[in-house]
Amino acid sequence: MGVTLEELAAENERLRAENATLKRRVAELEAVVAQLKARLSEAERAAKRQAAPFSKGEPKGNPKSPGRKPGHVAAHRAEPPRVDRMQEAPLPKQCPGCGGVVVEDRVEAQYQVDIPPVEPVVTQFNVHIGHCLQCGRRVQGRHQQQTSDALGAAAVQLGPRALALAAEAKHELGVPYGKISRLMETAFGLVACPAAWARADQRLARAGRTVVPEGDPGGAAECGRVGRRDGMEDRGSHGLAVGFHHRVGDGLLD
Repeated sequence: MGVTLEELAAENERLRAENATLKRRVAELEAVVAQLKARLSEAERAAKRQAAPFSKGEPKGNPKSPGRKPGHVAAHRAEPPRVDRMQEAPLPKQCPGCGGVVVEDRVEAQYQVDIPPVEPVVTQFNVHIGHCLQCGRRVQGRHQQQTSDALGAAAVQLGPRALALAAEAKHELGVPYGKISRLMETAFGLVACPAAWARADQRLARAGRTVVPEGDPGGAAECGRVGRRDGMEDRGSHGLAVGFHHRVGDGLLD
Protein backbone atom coordinates (compact mmCIF):
# COMPACT_ATOMS: atom_id res chain seq x y z
CA MET A 1 0.00 0.00 0.00
CA GLY A 2 1.53 3.33 -1.07
CA VAL A 3 1.90 6.45 1.01
CA THR A 4 -0.47 9.19 0.08
CA LEU A 5 0.49 12.79 -0.56
CA GLU A 6 -1.43 13.91 2.51
CA GLU A 7 0.53 11.50 4.74
CA LEU A 8 3.85 12.73 3.33
CA ALA A 9 2.81 16.32 3.95
CA ALA A 10 1.81 15.52 7.55
CA GLU A 11 5.10 13.70 8.18
CA ASN A 12 7.03 16.62 6.72
CA GLU A 13 5.16 19.05 8.98
CA ARG A 14 5.87 16.90 12.02
CA LEU A 15 9.58 16.70 11.23
CA ARG A 16 9.73 20.46 10.68
CA ALA A 17 8.14 21.09 14.07
CA GLU A 18 10.49 18.62 15.76
CA ASN A 19 13.48 20.25 14.05
CA ALA A 20 12.39 23.69 15.26
CA THR A 21 12.01 22.37 18.82
CA LEU A 22 15.49 20.82 18.72
CA LYS A 23 16.99 24.05 17.41
CA ARG A 24 15.46 26.01 20.27
CA ARG A 25 16.76 23.44 22.76
CA VAL A 26 20.26 23.61 21.27
CA ALA A 27 20.21 27.40 21.52
CA GLU A 28 19.16 27.20 25.18
CA LEU A 29 21.91 24.70 25.98
CA GLU A 30 24.52 26.81 24.20
CA ALA A 31 23.47 29.79 26.31
CA VAL A 32 23.81 27.71 29.50
CA VAL A 33 27.25 26.48 28.41
CA ALA A 34 28.39 30.05 27.71
CA GLN A 35 27.13 31.15 31.13
CA LEU A 36 28.91 28.29 32.90
CA LYS A 37 32.14 29.02 31.01
CA ALA A 38 31.95 32.66 32.09
CA ARG A 39 31.36 31.68 35.73
CA LEU A 40 34.24 29.19 35.62
CA SER A 41 36.58 31.79 34.15
CA GLU A 42 35.54 34.30 36.81
CA ALA A 43 36.10 31.73 39.58
CA GLU A 44 39.56 30.87 38.22
CA ARG A 45 40.52 34.55 38.15
CA ALA A 46 39.20 35.08 41.68
CA ALA A 47 41.18 32.09 42.95
CA LYS A 48 44.46 33.76 42.00
CA ARG A 49 45.50 35.93 44.96
CA GLN A 50 46.28 39.52 44.04
CA ALA A 51 47.24 42.64 45.94
CA ALA A 52 44.67 44.87 44.24
CA PRO A 53 41.08 44.91 45.51
CA PHE A 54 38.84 42.28 43.96
CA SER A 55 36.35 43.37 41.32
CA LYS A 56 32.79 43.90 42.47
CA GLY A 57 31.43 43.43 38.96
CA GLU A 58 30.03 45.94 36.52
CA PRO A 59 28.71 49.18 38.06
CA LYS A 60 24.96 49.60 38.24
CA GLY A 61 23.25 51.72 35.64
CA ASN A 62 21.20 53.74 38.14
CA PRO A 63 23.01 53.50 41.48
CA LYS A 64 21.36 54.71 44.66
CA SER A 65 22.68 57.81 46.33
CA PRO A 66 25.25 57.10 49.07
CA GLY A 67 24.60 57.60 52.75
CA ARG A 68 21.83 56.76 55.19
CA LYS A 69 18.33 56.97 53.74
CA PRO A 70 15.82 59.40 55.29
CA GLY A 71 13.66 57.98 58.06
CA HIS A 72 16.24 55.56 59.46
CA VAL A 73 16.97 55.55 63.17
CA ALA A 74 20.12 57.48 63.94
CA ALA A 75 23.13 55.36 64.93
CA HIS A 76 26.41 56.24 66.59
CA ARG A 77 29.50 54.56 67.92
CA ALA A 78 28.93 52.99 71.34
CA GLU A 79 30.50 54.62 74.39
CA PRO A 80 33.73 52.81 75.38
CA PRO A 81 33.40 50.53 78.43
CA ARG A 82 36.46 52.08 80.09
CA VAL A 83 38.59 55.24 80.00
CA ASP A 84 42.38 54.83 80.16
CA ARG A 85 43.29 58.50 80.45
CA MET A 86 41.57 61.88 80.64
CA GLN A 87 42.49 65.17 78.97
CA GLU A 88 40.94 68.59 79.51
CA ALA A 89 39.87 70.88 76.67
CA PRO A 90 39.63 74.24 78.51
CA LEU A 91 37.75 77.25 77.24
CA PRO A 92 39.71 80.16 75.79
CA LYS A 93 39.98 83.23 78.01
CA GLN A 94 38.40 85.42 75.34
CA CYS A 95 35.71 84.88 72.72
CA PRO A 96 37.41 84.08 69.39
CA GLY A 97 34.70 86.07 67.60
CA CYS A 98 34.43 89.36 69.48
CA GLY A 99 37.07 89.15 72.23
CA GLY A 100 34.51 89.22 75.07
CA VAL A 101 34.66 87.37 78.37
CA VAL A 102 33.79 83.63 78.18
CA VAL A 103 31.71 82.00 80.95
CA GLU A 104 31.63 78.21 81.30
CA ASP A 105 28.17 76.62 81.09
CA ARG A 106 28.85 72.87 81.20
CA VAL A 107 31.34 70.09 80.48
CA GLU A 108 30.59 67.29 78.00
CA ALA A 109 32.62 64.16 77.34
CA GLN A 110 34.14 63.15 74.02
CA TYR A 111 35.87 59.82 73.57
CA GLN A 112 38.74 58.92 71.25
CA VAL A 113 39.74 55.32 70.62
CA ASP A 114 43.24 54.90 69.22
CA ILE A 115 45.94 52.29 68.75
CA PRO A 116 48.62 52.44 71.46
CA PRO A 117 52.24 53.02 70.44
CA VAL A 118 53.87 49.66 69.81
CA GLU A 119 57.54 48.76 70.16
CA PRO A 120 59.06 45.35 69.40
CA VAL A 121 59.71 43.14 72.42
CA VAL A 122 63.13 41.47 72.22
CA THR A 123 63.45 38.21 74.13
CA GLN A 124 66.83 36.57 74.72
CA PHE A 125 66.70 32.80 75.08
CA ASN A 126 69.74 31.40 76.85
CA VAL A 127 69.94 28.06 75.08
CA HIS A 128 71.74 25.43 77.14
CA ILE A 129 73.81 23.00 75.07
CA GLY A 130 75.27 19.71 76.21
CA HIS A 131 75.96 16.18 75.08
CA CYS A 132 74.94 12.66 75.97
CA LEU A 133 77.48 10.73 78.05
CA GLN A 134 76.34 7.46 76.50
CA CYS A 135 76.29 8.18 72.76
CA GLY A 136 77.99 11.57 72.57
CA ARG A 137 75.07 13.17 70.76
CA ARG A 138 74.75 16.95 71.00
CA VAL A 139 71.66 18.00 72.98
CA GLN A 140 70.16 21.49 72.92
CA GLY A 141 67.53 22.96 75.21
CA ARG A 142 64.40 24.65 73.95
CA HIS A 143 61.88 27.08 75.41
CA GLN A 144 58.20 26.72 74.48
CA GLN A 145 58.08 30.27 73.08
CA GLN A 146 60.96 29.74 70.63
CA THR A 147 60.05 29.62 66.94
CA SER A 148 63.36 28.13 65.82
CA ASP A 149 66.38 26.19 67.10
CA ALA A 150 68.79 28.18 64.90
CA LEU A 151 71.89 29.68 66.55
CA GLY A 152 74.98 31.53 65.42
CA ALA A 153 74.46 33.68 62.32
CA ALA A 154 70.75 32.79 62.29
CA ALA A 155 70.17 33.42 65.99
CA VAL A 156 67.88 36.43 65.42
CA GLN A 157 64.39 35.10 64.69
CA LEU A 158 60.92 36.58 64.23
CA GLY A 159 58.41 35.89 66.99
CA PRO A 160 55.13 33.99 66.70
CA ARG A 161 52.85 37.04 66.88
CA ALA A 162 54.73 38.81 64.10
CA LEU A 163 54.70 35.67 61.95
CA ALA A 164 50.99 35.16 62.57
CA LEU A 165 50.16 38.74 61.60
CA ALA A 166 52.28 38.50 58.46
CA ALA A 167 50.64 35.22 57.42
CA GLU A 168 47.20 36.73 58.00
CA ALA A 169 48.07 39.79 55.91
CA LYS A 170 49.52 37.69 53.09
CA HIS A 171 47.03 34.86 52.78
CA GLU A 172 43.80 36.43 54.05
CA LEU A 173 44.20 40.01 52.77
CA GLY A 174 46.50 39.45 49.78
CA VAL A 175 49.20 41.90 50.94
CA PRO A 176 52.56 41.27 49.18
CA TYR A 177 55.68 40.61 51.23
CA GLY A 178 57.21 43.96 50.30
CA LYS A 179 54.28 45.85 51.79
CA ILE A 180 54.20 43.52 54.82
CA SER A 181 57.84 44.43 55.48
CA ARG A 182 57.02 48.13 55.16
CA LEU A 183 53.96 47.82 57.42
CA MET A 184 55.88 45.99 60.15
CA GLU A 185 58.61 48.63 60.15
CA THR A 186 56.24 51.62 60.01
CA ALA A 187 53.64 50.42 62.51
CA PHE A 188 55.72 48.34 64.92
CA GLY A 189 59.35 49.28 64.33
CA LEU A 190 60.08 45.67 63.36
CA VAL A 191 62.70 45.66 60.61
CA ALA A 192 62.89 42.58 58.36
CA CYS A 193 63.35 42.23 54.61
CA PRO A 194 60.52 40.80 52.45
CA ALA A 195 62.49 37.58 51.96
CA ALA A 196 62.48 36.95 55.71
CA TRP A 197 58.68 36.94 55.79
CA ALA A 198 58.56 34.74 52.68
CA ARG A 199 60.95 32.17 54.18
CA ALA A 200 59.00 32.15 57.44
CA ASP A 201 55.82 31.52 55.44
CA GLN A 202 57.48 28.61 53.68
CA ARG A 203 58.54 27.06 56.99
CA LEU A 204 55.01 27.51 58.31
CA ALA A 205 53.58 25.89 55.18
CA ARG A 206 55.91 22.91 55.48
CA ALA A 207 55.02 22.51 59.14
CA GLY A 208 51.30 22.62 58.37
CA ARG A 209 51.26 20.45 55.27
CA THR A 210 48.41 17.96 55.05
CA VAL A 211 49.10 14.65 56.73
CA VAL A 212 47.12 11.57 55.72
CA PRO A 213 47.28 8.75 58.29
CA GLU A 214 48.41 5.33 57.10
CA GLY A 215 45.55 3.09 56.07
CA ASP A 216 43.19 6.05 55.80
CA PRO A 217 43.51 7.49 52.27
CA GLY A 218 40.45 9.64 52.86
CA GLY A 219 41.88 11.22 56.00
CA ALA A 220 43.00 14.83 56.11
CA ALA A 221 44.64 17.16 58.55
CA GLU A 222 42.80 19.96 60.24
CA CYS A 223 44.20 23.47 60.02
CA GLY A 224 43.06 26.53 61.95
CA ARG A 225 43.81 29.25 64.46
CA VAL A 226 44.50 28.07 67.97
CA GLY A 227 45.71 29.66 71.17
CA ARG A 228 44.93 30.21 74.83
CA ARG A 229 44.73 33.13 77.21
CA ASP A 230 46.27 33.22 80.70
CA GLY A 231 44.68 36.09 82.62
CA MET A 232 44.94 39.25 80.54
CA GLU A 233 48.04 38.17 78.62
CA ASP A 234 47.57 36.53 75.25
CA ARG A 235 49.91 33.55 75.28
CA GLY A 236 48.50 31.98 72.15
CA SER A 237 49.06 32.65 68.50
CA HIS A 238 48.02 31.52 65.09
CA GLY A 239 48.87 27.86 64.92
CA LEU A 240 48.21 24.75 62.96
CA ALA A 241 46.42 21.57 63.88
CA VAL A 242 47.51 18.27 62.42
CA GLY A 243 45.33 15.68 64.10
CA PHE A 244 45.64 17.77 67.29
CA HIS A 245 46.42 21.42 68.03
CA HIS A 246 49.91 22.86 68.38
CA ARG A 247 50.97 26.41 69.12
CA VAL A 248 53.47 28.22 66.91
CA GLY A 249 55.88 28.39 69.82
CA ASP A 250 55.89 24.62 70.35
CA GLY A 251 58.43 23.77 67.70
CA LEU A 252 56.10 24.26 64.75
CA LEU A 253 58.40 26.55 62.77
CA ASP A 254 61.62 24.56 62.99
